[in-house]
Amino acid sequence: MSDSSSSSDSDDGEKVRISLKLSTNCTQRDLEVSSEPVAVPVDVTRKGLSAIINHLLGRKLVDPSEEEDDDDSSKLPSLNFDFILGSSNKLLRTSVGREARRQGHNFEQAITITYFPSQPAPEDQGESEPMPDWIGALSAVSGMVFAGCYDGSLQVLQEETMEPLVPRVFSHTGAIKCVSSVARNDDSYYVATGSMDHSLSVQLYQDQTLQQVASCTGGHNAAVSCVDFGNSSQLASGDWGGEVYLWNLDQDISEQATVKKVKKDKSNETACVVRYLTPTGSMKAHSSQISGIAWNSPDQMITGSWDHSIKVWNVERQDCLLTLNSSRVVTCLDASRVSAALATGHPDCTVRLWDVRTKSETSSWSVSDNTFRPSHKAWVSAVQWFDAYQLVTTSHDGMVKWWDIRSSLPLHSVRAFSKNKGLALSATSSAIYVGGTDNRVKRLQIPQSGMNVHEQGIAKQ
Repeated sequence: MSDSSSSSDSDDGEKVRISLKLSTNCTQRDLEVSSEPVAVPVDVTRKGLSAIINHLLGRKLVDPSEEEDDDDSSKLPSLNFDFILGSSNKLLRTSVGREARRQGHNFEQAITITYFPSQPAPEDQGESEPMPDWIGALSAVSGMVFAGCYDGSLQVLQEETMEPLVPRVFSHTGAIKCVSSVARNDDSYYVATGSMDHSLSVQLYQDQTLQQVASCTGGHNAAVSCVDFGNSSQLASGDWGGEVYLWNLDQDISEQATVKKVKKDKSNETACVVRYLTPTGSMKAHSSQISGIAWNSPDQMITGSWDHSIKVWNVERQDCLLTLNSSRVVTCLDASRVSAALATGHPDCTVRLWDVRTKSETSSWSVSDNTFRPSHKAWVSAVQWFDAYQLVTTSHDGMVKWWDIRSSLPLHSVRAFSKNKGLALSATSSAIYVGGTDNRVKRLQIPQSGMNVHEQGIAKQ
């Protein structure tokens, strides 16, 4: 064999030593393999690394081109894994060799690769019965889903069967554009709804009954487009006029409070006091429609607007601490509950990430704008964090996409609507709920991945 041929074979067979380490966040410790370095081809990708781990674990290796061996029948099925090479915080999406060179690793030393089970794709688990109008807003909590419709009604659905738990409640004469819910200390929930009719209403769900308990007056003079609870008594809302109002549900009952009768059965009636609340504070936050509002700490909240800006507010002082300028209209946003990360959606089919951190000793801010690659095909209408790294979105293209901030492309894309728009989305630790212009709430089951970070990022329940 010639020298040139030998050199070519040597290049083709180049190897790198790796040390595999199971992520500390993985609860399935039986997936741990030896950390002793092993040699792998430099062009191996995550698929090849997954095969190596399944082999070391004695799991079944699936090859569609081969018939199943009888000896494999007793083995556990293979798993897909994700990988992080070295000290980076990016999911491996290329070959080990290319990523190692990009990070400047010395191939003479073993490279540590952290692995963990991949997040399985959400699975279609049915839908609700048709509602009278479009689903404009959703808020899912443990055991139920609150759905706001364009006919002004609020519906409560059982989280698994998607069957109505109570009769619909009409607190608005216009379309409901936003819903937020929060748990109280007595196994009940406050549910706030904002509408195109300029009204903001608060319902109480308790003992399988839903009734209005407060009407927020003396504030909004435009359509209420977003609302969010800071805690069980603290509420913020934004409208199409760029105004933000703050509300306290512990406020004493106004002298103007009215009483209306709510029938419990044929022979008994219970008086329900509907409080008229006035705002405890207000701010002219933006020059155009406010499209998203989220509390990121007890004394701070974030707003996003069609004026292309994102603002961080000190609620007590009602001061704007920071203004971020986006290149596009902000159509939706959500703040992570476990980090300084903010996710926003836009009409250019893009989801953008914002990292806002403060140095308390200098009160200075460090801001970066990281953008996922465009993947949706239309206006991004809703976004919600799932855990410290992952989030879900829906769009007017009818798709639900599952993202990991350690990768620029979505982990999964699931079609929720064939010919309709996705308008609203809410997730719990076990399912994603999405609603839109087909008048139904869809349920997507979330298979468990074996990681213990999911509960940390779910919205307040």
